Amino acid sequence: MKGRDATAADVPGAPKRRVSSHMWAALDQAKTGWPETAAQRTAIASDLEPSVSAKLCVDPGGAIDVTLDNVLAGHAWPSGVTHSRRAWVEVTATAAGVSVLDDQAWVLGQTLRGADGQPVAMPWEAAAADSVVLPPAVTVNPQDPRFFHAVTRHYAIPPQADHIVLRVWMQPIAAAILDDLVRSGDLAPELAAPTTFEITTAHRDWTPANGYGCR
Repeated sequence: MKGRDATAADVPGAPKRRVSSHMWAALDQAKTGWPETAAQRTAIASDLEPSVSAKLCVDPGGAIDVTLDNVLAGHAWPSGVTHSRRAWVEVTATAAGVSVLDDQAWVLGQTLRGADGQPVAMPWEAAAADSVVLPPAVTVNPQDPRFFHAVTRHYAIPPQADHIVLRVWMQPIAAAILDDLVRSGDLAPELAAPTTFEITTAHRDWTPANGYGCR
């Protein structure tokens, strides 16, 4: 809850104090007409942008490491209705404008499974859950082995790659789930377009001019 110095009551002589926003923007955004839609999206981005940090390390032998660190969420990332959320890492690598990286999607979220082990859509059908999320910080003590909780994924990339781009995206409700709701008649088709946020603070863009190493 972001704070500012202001009066907490609209009465004469009210003193200034530290007051906090109660907007609770979180991640979900209104899909129908609402007068504060633009303000809501701005508030969501303001909370979402600093929640994750990213590092891109490029090796001259033809490999990269992408590291994501959950720095400000205070809980797993993504979280909430995690089985409905979708966050993913997009890595593109090109050589002379031609892609040299096979599809290696890194998807963050949760899959619910029924008693038979098959994926299910509804929480009350679930007997287990497979989660691929960024764990939260649990200590501020650097001497505690749990202090380092970042997650790294390795990508094999041909050494001739001359342009590598890292981007991180998130959808409050995955496009596939919205499509299922349309097919079941529970959602109007005009509301099925997914809301997508880019974590722009995680954007990394590399060329040989940057040199090898991490950025």
